[in-house]
Amino acid sequence: MAARCQPVKTDIRSFWYRRGMPRVSAQHLADRRLQIVAAAVRCFARAGVHGTTMQDVFAEAGLSPGGVYRYFKSKDDLIVAIAEGVSRQLDALLGEPEPDVQPDVRTGGIGDEVRRIVAAFDSVETDEDHRRVAVAIWNESLHNPGVAGVVADIVERVTCSLASRLAHMQDDGRWRDDVDAHAAAQVIVALLPGYALQRIWFPNLDPQSFISAATTLLSPTESQAPRRRPPG
Repeated sequence: MAARCQPVKTDIRSFWYRRGMPRVSAQHLADRRLQIVAAAVRCFARAGVHGTTMQDVFAEAGLSPGGVYRYFKSKDDLIVAIAEGVSRQLDALLGEPEPDVQPDVRTGGIGDEVRRIVAAFDSVETDEDHRRVAVAIWNESLHNPGVAGVVADIVERVTCSLASRLAHMQDDGRWRDDVDAHAAAQVIVALLPGYALQRIWFPNLDPQSFISAATTLLSPTESQAPRRRPPG
């Protein structure tokens, strides 16, 4: 009687790798992730966060559901990824605050600091889509603890960086010393949501006029002008 045929066990994955099937590179994975995030930004800007479904993102990215879910399991993951991307960009533009180290500060006073913060925001939120999504994410942070944590971290780091610079200006006698540096930094950072909304509502808003007005309001009057502290 003929011997019963025995099944042959074949590792298909090993077979194809031996045949030279290309592995997915880290750069490809990073590019695909950016492609999906960019598609989500366009969807959120067009329909809002709550008006966008994952199916909308699939279609906008031109990918299958599996092609998106490999990177992002939910819409919340996409929102957090967008917020974290903004955080990394702002860190690069503004720098991390260094504990116990006074950073160098350009001469020119408070106007330079307001200009620096607004310019950093404009460098990150480069068009109306990104500004709309920034506002949508701020709104989402009111209801989503995961998003709230990322947004709060961004605001705190920007505020601390600015507060450190303002305190250094006070020590050098280049800015008024009758106001708490951290509280002043909170006020300046609080201008950004209003600035973003007005850039959306009024496309012709002039950033330089905004900066000039904010600088004038934050600058001391003649009687409040800072006095350079004597050495020692």
